[in-house]
Formats: sequence, structure tokens, C-alpha cells
Amino acid sequence: MRRIVLVVAGQIKLLGRLDRARLRVLPQGRSQGPPRRRFAADGPDFTVMTIKRTTVITGLLALAALSAGCGVVGPLDEETASYDVADKVAALQVEADSGTVEVVESDRQGIHVTEQLSWRKNKPEPSHEVQGDTLVLKFKCATTWGLGSGAASCEVSYKVEVPKGLRVKVRSDSGTLTLKNLSGGLEASSDSGTIEASGLAGKQVVTRTDSGDMTLAFTGQPDKVATTTDSGRTVVRVPSGPYNIVARTDSGDKKIEAAADSSAQRSIELTSDSGDLEVVNS
Repeated sequence: MRRIVLVVAGQIKLLGRLDRARLRVLPQGRSQGPPRRRFAADGPDFTVMTIKRTTVITGLLALAALSAGCGVVGPLDEETASYDVADKVAALQVEADSGTVEVVESDRQGIHVTEQLSWRKNKPEPSHEVQGDTLVLKFKCATTWGLGSGAASCEVSYKVEVPKGLRVKVRSDSGTLTLKNLSGGLEASSDSGTIEASGLAGKQVVTRTDSGDMTLAFTGQPDKVATTTDSGRTVVRVPSGPYNIVARTDSGDKKIEAAADSSAQRSIELTSDSGDLEVVNS
């Protein structure tokens, strides 16, 4: 697509140079420099050339816009699929390049998955398989090239119901991660999406974002909480401690209201480059 845009720009630039060459011809037919063929700049031919030039530039700009996906964009196609996983597993892993992910603990014995597919041009291809003791959910999208590729879209959003005590590992590039009532270990990461976790009772929780905000609310005392973010705001709500609380930020504000004791066995460690950090009582 970038190559097409550069070619279009080159063609427009060349047309401009040709026009400047025509305008350098003197009305009497004597041009600057060596003798050249006389152009009737004030006659009908000049008008025709101007119209043709305008038409060509308009067509080239339209081609560039279409190549960049700026043309008419059609509606998204959508499809929903649900299924149960009866395999005996101890952990869930979700890999989502785009789309939201919601994981909820329930009283069910197995895992129930709902996939919401949405796409324009190429349909996503979701997959699920058991690797060792872990159910892995992920999807792939075909690479899109050519005209209109900029308007292509491909994503899968997940809602997963899991049994009690299941370990959960979730990763997303840009979608929001919503985690509810999880009593097992949790590891969650997102590049630019937010992480919203509530009703947590797990002992080990590790989260990371590049720029998204994080909110972790616990109903039980965790043994270890570790969060890392570049610029997002981090809020951790925990039952009464004490906790060994370490909060590091280069330029953000810190608010520590939970009971802190450097000798406590339970630890909460928050790290941020510029985001605000809070540890408060739930």
C-alpha cells in the first residue's frame, strides 16, 4: 500500500514539473534556454491540457485513498460460537491479539467458551486445544494485501466460564481484560487495553500493561501481588493486612492506605514509569 501511495505522489510531482516546463515558454514562441517547440498557452489546447491534468490527479488521489482503506467501508460480519470443554485441565490460557476477554469463575465442572467473531474481508480462525494440563484458546487472521486492505478487520472476543481454583493466564494486545471471582492463580497482560479484576481470591496475581489502567479488587488476602505498567494507573484493593508494600513510580503519584509492614510475609509490589499507584483497603 505504501508503494502505491509513493507511486501516486511521484506521478503528481511529474505532472507539476511538466506544467512548469510549459509555462516557461514565452508567448512569442521563444523559450528560455535552447529553442523549443512553441506551446499555445493562451489557446484551447492549454484548457484541454488543464482539464486532463485535473482529471488525472483526481484519479490518482482516489486510487491512493482506496489503497489506504479510506474508501467506502462495508459492515462487519459477525458470528457467535459456544462450546463446552470436558477435558480435565488445571489451567486456562487465552491469547488474543485483538478483542475483549472475559473470564468468570462459576460452579460448573467443566469450561464453557463463547467466541464472538467479527471481521471485514478475512474471517478469523479460532482454535482450542489441550496442551498438557492447560486449555489454550487463540485465533489467527489471514494477512490482507492490496486495495482496501486498510479497512480490513479481524478479531475474536472471548467469554469463558471456568470451575473453581483454575489457574488463568490471559494476554491481549489491545482489548479489555475482565476477570471475575477467580480463586486460582492469575497472570494477565495487555499492551494498551485495561485490566479489570474483581472478586479475586487467588494467592498469586501478576499483571502487566504498557499503557492501560489496572484495577485489582480482592476478597481474600493474597500472598503475592506484582503489577507493572509504563503509563497506566494501577489500583489494588485488598482486605486488611498487613502487607509488605513496595510502590515504585518515576513521575506518578502514590497513595498507600492499606496497612504496610516491611516484615510481613504477604507482599504487594507495584511498578510504574509514569502512572499513579494506589493500594487501599477493600
